Amino acid sequence: MRSFFTGLLLFHAVLSAQFIVRPVPVPPEVRRYLELTDAQTTRIQQLNSRFESYRLDKVIRQMTVQQELAEQMRQDPLDPTAIGLRHVELESIRRETEAKKARTINDIQALLTPSAPKRGAVSSASSATRC
Repeated sequence: MRSFFTGLLLFHAVLSAQFIVRPVPVPPEVRRYLELTDAQTTRIQQLNSRFESYRLDKVIRQMTVQQELAEQMRQDPLDPTAIGLRHVELESIRRETEAKKARTINDIQALLTPSAPKRGAVSSASSATRC
């Protein structure tokens, strides 16, 4: 049992080291359309990278909890509390990730110039009327 958790920690360290989140560049078309400055573009990349790093950590934790859950399901007799706690943790991770994603989206939207969202709405409305 102890060697299992030692191996799991080692696996986590190796997995984290292999998945270095690199910023995904904002496409030039999007930069032009939203009239993004270099500072805005850099900040958007930072926010996206931070979210992806956070999400990766949560995915790794989910994998660990799922492994623990599988181990608990093999026990005889079953421990409902241990099983339930792991299910609750999985749901908590899902909710935390969704909340972090929503905050990241809001932070990115706050960076946009006031005219950018309006142009997007106007563009959507104009394309809808062309049909």
